[in-house]
Amino acid sequence: MVHVETNAMFACMKTPRRRGAGRLALLLAGAATAAALVQGAAAAEPVRAFRHDAALVGVASAGTRLVAVGERGTVVLSDDGSRNWRHASAPTDVTLTSVHFATPREGWATGHAGTVLHTADGGLTWSRQLDGEAAARLMLAAAGKDPARRAEAQQLVEDGPDKPFLDLYTADASTALVVGAFNLAFRTTDGGRRWVPWQDRIPNPKSLHLYGIAGAGRDLYIAGEQGLLLRSADAGETFRPLASPYRGTFFGVLVQTDGGVIVYGLRGNAFRSTDQGANWSRLALGTTAAITGGVALADGRTALATQAGELFVSEPVRPEAFVRVVPDHTQPFAGAAQQGDRIVLVGARGSSAAPATAGRQ
Repeated sequence: MVHVETNAMFACMKTPRRRGAGRLALLLAGAATAAALVQGAAAAEPVRAFRHDAALVGVASAGTRLVAVGERGTVVLSDDGSRNWRHASAPTDVTLTSVHFATPREGWATGHAGTVLHTADGGLTWSRQLDGEAAARLMLAAAGKDPARRAEAQQLVEDGPDKPFLDLYTADASTALVVGAFNLAFRTTDGGRRWVPWQDRIPNPKSLHLYGIAGAGRDLYIAGEQGLLLRSADAGETFRPLASPYRGTFFGVLVQTDGGVIVYGLRGNAFRSTDQGANWSRLALGTTAAITGGVALADGRTALATQAGELFVSEPVRPEAFVRVVPDHTQPFAGAAQQGDRIVLVGARGSSAAPATAGRQ
């Protein structure tokens, strides 16, 4: 791999057939060394925390509800902006990595072992639509007589269900695209009754991990290992590679309300494009921590969260300029969402929240 850090927390990213949980490894490594949660600090917005039994890795809004997912199949719900949470039942005990909703009721979650879960009631109950074994069989069936595709699919069958899905994009209640380790990608257009292998639509000859996917309208973006950046201009039917400003790993991508695209990843690296990824400018955040989560806020600003427990928010009239509104040495953050007047952050110790007005001048 190019520019692979030597810190032990990245060990899982260097194992030939077992890579794929890099963002979770960062989260857990940070949990082992971070100081106690900070309730407030000079020149910083207050952060209020709620502890959970398992690390939380992803969070999303489902109408007025928050849904967060994490280790050991954990799914928790909040109907009061993260002040209180309750557990929901999920048919899995694997780590869930991401959750997104197309409507307040219809949503999906992805996880390890090729897991894809679906909810039709705002996260109260979940059903399994895909797992690693079924994904491998679908790939083998779709490979036809193509020797290379059949060999790849056969390897997945032999490996067993050990490859994680890492993120997903929902266009509507019928259409979703899930991506993950080793270029794994599947799409549904019927609400998940049928999932179709999508790897052959994604130009990724090294089978690099696909860590993040986001979109707006017909434009979709994928970010991954070794600076991999891809764009689709036709709602995910096809993708093409973008020139990347960075050779290290990107953990996520988001589309700002003004149409700008932000990619973020290791060592505090984040970049913004205003021309659909043709050109990129570095965001000067002033951190060397991995950026592990982000959310476009309703007022047009953007929030980025780090593995060191920092929260950065863009300035209202300068979407490329960010200010630190939560200091480091809080819990390591892994995901972010907005719910009403709160920016909700999840991580190794549960959830935290900062005012959505944080950093507004």
